[in-house]
Amino acid sequence: MRKKYWLALMATVCSAQPLIAGNDLISDTLLSVAAVDPVRESHHPQAGDPEEDKPDVLEYGGAIVLQYNSTRSVAGRFGTDPYAYLALTLTPHPRFELYTLLLQTREFGVNEAVATWHVGEDGKLDVSFGREYLPFGSFESAMVSYPLTQVQGSIRGEEVLKLSTQWRSFDSAVYAFEGASSVVGTDQQSHGYGLRLSYGNDNGYLGLDYISNLAETSQFSQEAVGRDIPGLSLHGEITFGRFTLLTEYITTARTLKPGDLGGEISVSARPSSWNLEMDIDLDKERTLAIAWNETNDTDELVEDATRRMVGMTYSQPIYKALSGAIEVAQFTDPDGGKEASLNLQLVLEF
Repeated sequence: MRKKYWLALMATVCSAQPLIAGNDLISDTLLSVAAVDPVRESHHPQAGDPEEDKPDVLEYGGAIVLQYNSTRSVAGRFGTDPYAYLALTLTPHPRFELYTLLLQTREFGVNEAVATWHVGEDGKLDVSFGREYLPFGSFESAMVSYPLTQVQGSIRGEEVLKLSTQWRSFDSAVYAFEGASSVVGTDQQSHGYGLRLSYGNDNGYLGLDYISNLAETSQFSQEAVGRDIPGLSLHGEITFGRFTLLTEYITTARTLKPGDLGGEISVSARPSSWNLEMDIDLDKERTLAIAWNETNDTDELVEDATRRMVGMTYSQPIYKALSGAIEVAQFTDPDGGKEASLNLQLVLEF
């Protein structure tokens, strides 16, 4: 397994724990798995390749995560409970794949369960169905604290039908899903759809995502919605030498009007969030990450505990499968109050 991707996954994973314990939002814990987990990457058969004709039937990987936050309020937001997860990929046939992500926090749960049919060769067309994170936003980070864009953009669909394609340096996906929000005045669950288009090469990538209803995320009510709130995400990454710059911007595609979100909105607003991060490769799998992220126009949304986070994280292997990270960060609340925190994590991979 590629160590650097595991480190990126751990940094994203360990910070989202409180959303599970506090708000029962297990989806926010491992939102980046599809992007950075090597077990999650689809297996695309290539005609005439004897190795590809005999793929590994079962692949697995996981970790146990321990963490500590020095500041009580920050610990309440980011959580300190240990947890573990296991990702399994079963490939009974080169063109068919079953993926499951198991998560143990205070409770045990199946975080993702997806069946994928590789219709075309070389990843030209994949069709998948199941419970999975929607391809909206990136949220990749080497920090201990999750980026604020995650709160506004992370969505796990219970029933997702997705078509993914690859052509040269372009990747695209179109999907439909059953939402958690409902139509005002009914018990009918809303349905949504989304699109993704990205271009990438060895030096980085640029992606643009659209989703029909951002009200499915933890920053919105997930309750009765008078009309859908479409969202946009622009994200990218570029590497030059030892430096990797990651950036992301998420916003609603329309202005919220008084009466939206079942009457929760009283003044016009256009919620948005952004993240800017620089990762520095220090050799021997050591990484120094510096990040700045903010939210705007989120006063009346359900999740509005943090308006700004500025911090720095250092991570490195400790012994064999054990790695660790230390982060110093400053958090700014909606009233302008600032709080500094020391955040630690230990990760044991298996």
